[in-house]
Amino acid sequence: MKAFTSGLITGLALLAGAPALAASMPPDTLPGADELWVMCTVTDQQKSTSCRFYMPIANEDERLKAGTELGYLDAHPFPIPGAAAGSEVKVYVRLDAVKSPNGDGYRVSAPEGAFASAAGPQIADPVWVYSPADEWASQFTAETAVREEKRGRATVRCVATDRGALVNCWSPRESPAGWGFAESAMKLLAHAQMRPLSASDHPVSGRPYEVTIIF
Repeated sequence: MKAFTSGLITGLALLAGAPALAASMPPDTLPGADELWVMCTVTDQQKSTSCRFYMPIANEDERLKAGTELGYLDAHPFPIPGAAAGSEVKVYVRLDAVKSPNGDGYRVSAPEGAFASAAGPQIADPVWVYSPADEWASQFTAETAVREEKRGRATVRCVATDRGALVNCWSPRESPAGWGFAESAMKLLAHAQMRPLSASDHPVSGRPYEVTIIF
């Protein structure tokens, strides 16, 4: 597996007892796009294959949309940087799904930048527009973990787009499992944004970024 240098970010007031007034949340970097929580197998080229939903899908219409979205992912593999070939990983994917005019199906596409290609060295010195270390991050802990006052952490790897959004996010590890820490960390990063140039004046576009979020 490709080596990465991890960042470490500790969430602020993430468990029960957090302030009643939450900090203002920055905008979603892919507004309006569907959120797909999928488990994907990694190919030898560190791309996705055989993705499937691992959370329940509520009703027939949602299952129809989900099937169309999985078909799109089968036809459009996306980078999963740093993942070992043959492994299965949790991935957070964003797609645009629009119901067809006759109501019997969906048209699916990827928002601009959602499937950014991965290349270049790990980003070690991001300059944040919206940092996941800021107080707004406290709004992303899973409700069950908050209610049970459960602490945990999740490591997430993403690819930066040309405007500094973080996409193709996946989680190589979370502890403890089953409390939603990986999902919380991946969704949090959908609101984080870097500047297009790092502190050393190098473009971030297409480069991987890794961070461990402590909840």
